[in-house]
Amino acid sequence: NDILNSHEVTGTIYDFTTDLAENQQHFVTIVPFNSTGTAIGCSEESFTTESIVITENDTTKYGFSPDGDGINEYWKIDGIEAYTDNTVTIYNRWGDKVFEISGYNNTSRVFRGTANRLSNLGGDELPEGTYFFMITVPQNHSLKKLSGFLVLKR
Repeated sequence: NDILNSHEVTGTIYDFTTDLAENQQHFVTIVPFNSTGTAIGCSEESFTTESIVITENDTTKYGFSPDGDGINEYWKIDGIEAYTDNTVTIYNRWGDKVFEISGYNNTSRVFRGTANRLSNLGGDELPEGTYFFMITVPQNHSLKKLSGFLVLKR
């Protein structure tokens, strides 16, 4: 009733005149009818609108240089801050997990080329080279890539 207030719609598609509020549950009853009458026994359905951030102009670079010059000191993942329930995992060329963090946010929780896993096998500072990443986000997202490689240059 909040959307159409029992308004009669003909056809199979309805375009809302305004956007629905994000993260809100809506209940809909669709009652089919034709010239012979209204159908009976139709059930109510529900759906929840979701907040989706579109990052068409993704500026993620797949290389960074934590060398202390103040430029590209960490790996910046464009749009990740919109998905706070994320996990970013970095692997070395042998497939060993060398870094993992939940809640990557491009500010305080980032990959700076320092291991937080397996640090007892080679120190904290990772050598330059190619690393592999995996990003996990449990909801719909518009991130460009969830897995691939990145280059660490010192």
